[in-house]
Amino acid sequence: MQLAELLGAKKLYQRNFLNCFDQYSDGDDFHDPQYIQHFRDILSAIHGKKLIKISFQTRKDNRITHYFLPTKIEYSAKNNKFRVYVNRYQKRRMVDRGIINLSQVTLTKLTDITPDSFLAVTDKKKQAKIKILNERNAVNRFMLEFAELEKESVFDEDSGECMVSIKYDEQNENEIIIRLLSFGPVVEVLSPYDFRRKIKERVDRQLALIKNRSKCE
Repeated sequence: MQLAELLGAKKLYQRNFLNCFDQYSDGDDFHDPQYIQHFRDILSAIHGKKLIKISFQTRKDNRITHYFLPTKIEYSAKNNKFRVYVNRYQKRRMVDRGIINLSQVTLTKLTDITPDSFLAVTDKKKQAKIKILNERNAVNRFMLEFAELEKESVFDEDSGECMVSIKYDEQNENEIIIRLLSFGPVVEVLSPYDFRRKIKERVDRQLALIKNRSKCE
């Protein structure tokens, strides 16, 4: 909007003209001043590698307050929300990891504390190999859907298939599985075995539900 004003350009459309059919409607309130301040505080903690005191409400409406070292802020296009990857600290020692939805944060307070162990903290990455069929523009859709992930791809022009290796955070595995399942039969997980097994278990549960529903009808 500011750029449009500087250039003297007229608005081509209003935000309410757009209808995102594949996005949840209860996204974050990005214009809320408190939300913006929390975002800035957490971003400052990431850049400065400082601990930050964060209070947030859980889904069960419990209030939790701890000192965290945030490692990154990630945007989910499907949920239209920001979430924060954090390492929780007690007495300057890391005790566990987690993810906090930014909309659940009620308080942020920056500190000048840099944990001695922050250099040793690394995200646990897992890797999966996936085959994508060149149907229904699947390859392009896959690359857009997982644009934020580190990946390597090889496209076979003869078969039209694309082999992709993706790296993702272990704590984010369930969401990756759900996003992969949304592609249906045009995507096949080849490895590792444990990841492939989890995909199969979810598909089997869905089939069982469909069969039970058919019997009831």
